[in-house]
Amino acid sequence: DRMNRMMQELLDFSRGEVKLNHSECNIEEFTSSVARSVDLDMQRKEIKFVAEPAFKGTAWVDRDRLQRAIVNILSNSEDATPKGGEVHLTTSSDDGLLIFSIRDSGNGIPEEVRHRVFEPFVTYGKSRGTGLGLAITKRIVEQHFGEIHFETEQGKGTTFLIKIPLRPPSLKWVA
Repeated sequence: DRMNRMMQELLDFSRGEVKLNHSECNIEEFTSSVARSVDLDMQRKEIKFVAEPAFKGTAWVDRDRLQRAIVNILSNSEDATPKGGEVHLTTSSDDGLLIFSIRDSGNGIPEEVRHRVFEPFVTYGKSRGTGLGLAITKRIVEQHFGEIHFETEQGKGTTFLIKIPLRPPSLKWVA
């Protein structure tokens, strides 16, 4: 499964722009689905994983691609977080934006790679992966007309924030 995911990421990245398939998505259910997909791995590593879907509404997203983006970040958080640490996934909204926050109590991102984390094939201190996860994640977020950024502190952890419109600009509101 891991090899298939890595190959799919390589193919997706090499293809460039991929047209998203937007549909209305219940974000509370989406967040629960994402949580279920990573929870067992977190338990095996003895990491406390908390999913807090505070936003209870819907958004127009490409569910599969957005899930891949968030799982990429959660996998990195798992790798960076030691046994007994914590990873939190929360949702909220503000001014027409859906906000995902992924916070871990890991080691933080080292200064020497911080400016390059969204570049392809950049990795640091990981035992698995291709270094494409965050590059793909950034592309998916941008294709959702959103933005991604992070805050990190060495030895204290990292928080990634993804902000995307609840409804893409190309879809008109229907009364």
